[in-house]
Amino acid sequence: MAQHYGARDPLSGITSSGLVLFIHPSLKQCYNGGSTITDLVNGFSYTASNMSLDQSGNFVFNGSNSNIQTGQSMINNGTSYTLSSTSDDYTLEAWIYVETSSGTTTNADSIIGSTGNYGVGMQVGINGSVPRINFGARNTSNFYGNNFTYNSWKHVVWSHDTGVGSTVYMNGSQDVTSTGSSYQISGTSSDWGTIRIGYSHPRVTGYFDGKMGPIRMYNRAITSTEVAKNFNASKARYGL
Repeated sequence: MAQHYGARDPLSGITSSGLVLFIHPSLKQCYNGGSTITDLVNGFSYTASNMSLDQSGNFVFNGSNSNIQTGQSMINNGTSYTLSSTSDDYTLEAWIYVETSSGTTTNADSIIGSTGNYGVGMQVGINGSVPRINFGARNTSNFYGNNFTYNSWKHVVWSHDTGVGSTVYMNGSQDVTSTGSSYQISGTSSDWGTIRIGYSHPRVTGYFDGKMGPIRMYNRAITSTEVAKNFNASKARYGL
């Protein structure tokens, strides 16, 4: 049976300012089996398809049809729980354990991202024989993180600050940066599709193969100190 940590306050110990999406597989108030996932920050219900939990309470994605569907674009949706196509600041964050990967950009395996031709997303592909993650607003150029290893837990954060650039962190430390100006959220509501986790077809066609722990989105660029705070809140759970 999977271990559920059952914390009374799921926001305890992490950065909460600007948080618009937060799911945590080992917290009962988020997921207790079945097909419904409850977002811990806004209470929205998401749909889990072909998902399971491992013995430690992490989401298991089978690489062929597992995914989590929010049913929302999470962009300009009329609530405070949204990214903005006006300010264009955002952060995507996930604990991931990659077992296999393939592709480079739109044929890679989605971690989290918009299903439409515009929006945001990060996905794991392959560089030679090892995995690496690519980052980019949909319909724009992408940039890559450094290579890493299969079958090991990684805390990945992409923090985008409009007019300054993007910073990617791996396990609490800076991994790569990009000063490119093409990562703004463009398009309109008919272009964004919805946010999915593990599969963002038709924009990104691959299914994630492996495990995920906590997954978050912020409507601002979180700082290196805040990244470290989030990493430290869960690193013992993942043996780091």
